[in-house]
Amino acid sequence: MDAFTNRMHGRGGGTRFLVPVVLVVAVTTLMVVLVDQGDAVLELDDDLCRTAATPPAGATLLVDFQKPVRPASYATLLRDISLDLPAGTELRAFALTSDPRSPRQFLGRLCKPYDNADLSIDMAKDAERIQRDCDDLPAQMPPDLRDVAVRFCERRGALQGRIDGAGGATRASAPVASAELMEALDATLLEVAAQPGPQTLYLFSDMLQHADWYSHLDLDWNAWRYADFVPLRQARGPVPGAADLAGLRVPILYIPRRELTDPRRPRQAHQAFWRAYLAGADVEFREQPALPGYAAAPVMRTLRDAESAAREREALERQRHEAELELARIAREAEAIEAERREGARLAERRDAMQQELRRQEDVLKQELARLRAEVVELDTETAETAMPEPVDTVDEPEAVAPDTLVACDVRLEPEFSALLESERYPGNRRVNYGDATITVSYVVDPDGATVDEDIAVVSERSVANKPEYFSVLSEDTVGVVKDWTFTVEAPDAGQTCRPTQRRMATFTYRQKCVGRPMPACRTVQSGVSFLEAAG
Repeated sequence: MDAFTNRMHGRGGGTRFLVPVVLVVAVTTLMVVLVDQGDAVLELDDDLCRTAATPPAGATLLVDFQKPVRPASYATLLRDISLDLPAGTELRAFALTSDPRSPRQFLGRLCKPYDNADLSIDMAKDAERIQRDCDDLPAQMPPDLRDVAVRFCERRGALQGRIDGAGGATRASAPVASAELMEALDATLLEVAAQPGPQTLYLFSDMLQHADWYSHLDLDWNAWRYADFVPLRQARGPVPGAADLAGLRVPILYIPRRELTDPRRPRQAHQAFWRAYLAGADVEFREQPALPGYAAAPVMRTLRDAESAAREREALERQRHEAELELARIAREAEAIEAERREGARLAERRDAMQQELRRQEDVLKQELARLRAEVVELDTETAETAMPEPVDTVDEPEAVAPDTLVACDVRLEPEFSALLESERYPGNRRVNYGDATITVSYVVDPDGATVDEDIAVVSERSVANKPEYFSVLSEDTVGVVKDWTFTVEAPDAGQTCRPTQRRMATFTYRQKCVGRPMPACRTVQSGVSFLEAAG
């Protein structure tokens, strides 16, 4: 760790500083691994970081190559980071992009297979050397360890070459339009927080966010308060909390920007913002020298008046387009409501027609009932006259016997039909929910105990259905049931005779039966039948 810090700050062995780039490193499978298989036998195993008994250590690194800086070498960047890693740590390197939809570009990965102490040889001439690296492998090291170290150095060199290439391709003098550091950082934090084992996140950056929704450059340094920034961050989606970042090490290789964050008070305010942003993690700022030509204005400037006006016009155009979409949605909803209103009016018209038809049927039934009553009275009179003939010879003929009185005898539904009433029955189409209803039916029982088909009718004033459109279906169902009924006629008392026909009424009750969860299917069943007194 001391040697790594010395290299970063230019102490010991000459001055070295890292170019202003933003580095983010994440955890995955490794490229090089060392396995101890016994008596000094070392082999290279690409799966060592993955198959270790304990969760492997992971590190993540992200470099911002977009900002123009003076030509500089990135040669020591990956070397100094790798010297800070313990054995078995997998390293993933990313570069910041200018695309907010994909804020990071994957550069490569490798796994450090050995510990720094493995390369130290206890010899007198090496007494002052702190640690060795790829360019200073001791000749006395075991051959297997040398092979592992050489192959690791080759992989690290290849990854360093990709970093150099990405950095060289983006060095330019023109200002960049945006630096969306937080987009890449949040994506990395969510990824690192989900990884098992100890994790380290290296950030090599000036840590200046510059985007439409938030910009350190557009605010005065004394307005960099994290508490004011929290609502903006939470509105953009899920972010890791302090519990998610517990145990995460975040060394920030911090490059101050001249005339902006190199003065002490702005730098302290800036670093306090990021400590709050990374709350829960172990944050360490390792300040790097401010580079010449790395001032705020040439690299990233605030918008000019013309550009601000253009941005404002774009925002207004977006708002107008959104307003048009909202108006179109409201118009569609209004059209749907009007269609529902028309459908409701049609159903109400149909209901009124059905009620009118039921009233007509009621009038017909009343007339029929009056006619039947008149026939019963007439029949009673004829029977009485026939049963009382004048005696011809009071001496020879026996005394006349008074005729039996006509009465409404009790009737009892046959057992097989009674059993059917005790169980629930689906009317009509058993897949349809006809709703709840009460249907009263008037019927006539003949002397044999059968119902007379033409005398079966629904009593509308005693019937109701909560779904009027199904009233006729349920009415037909009740009439069909009554047609099949057969009754046992109770014998009358002495001197009484059952009327030839007897009118009765029965009330059918229908209810909804719902089965299934969590979204039950409801059907209508016949739930009960009650018999009423004689109708007139």
